[in-house]
Amino acid sequence: MSIATWQRPTHDMINAHERWQKGCNDAQASWEQRFFIQTNSGLAGDPLGPLPDGWEKRADPNTGRMYFVNHVHRMTQWEDPRTQGVSDDPLPEGWEIRFTEQGVPCFIDHINKTTTYIDLRTGKPSRSAFQTMTFKRTFRWKIAQFRYLCL
Repeated sequence: MSIATWQRPTHDMINAHERWQKGCNDAQASWEQRFFIQTNSGLAGDPLGPLPDGWEKRADPNTGRMYFVNHVHRMTQWEDPRTQGVSDDPLPEGWEIRFTEQGVPCFIDHINKTTTYIDLRTGKPSRSAFQTMTFKRTFRWKIAQFRYLCL
């Protein structure tokens, strides 16, 4: 059985505790700094460089997830426009861009009443659309694939 004894804190112990407390406060401040809204300033630490004109990077206040706002076309998206090949050209007359629940952009032709994942301005589907369509492995898909392979 050990008996604990109390020792009066020395000046060095108090200084060490104050330095530790300051380090904790600095770490907390830098942690919170991650969620501040970043604008089109081209931060030095950003390897992709500045955002295209009219774009802004924001953080969702509930989740902290970053999203991007195109002020020219008044749309938002989860994908960084610098990596998605998004064109700033306007869509043709009668076309509209919308996003699925998974954040995948799709293009709606209101004249012919069709929908596609291919961006008319670039001629390519967005990378997120390709990943969603290619790697979706639902139970229904697995059954259909099984039956196909059995034939």
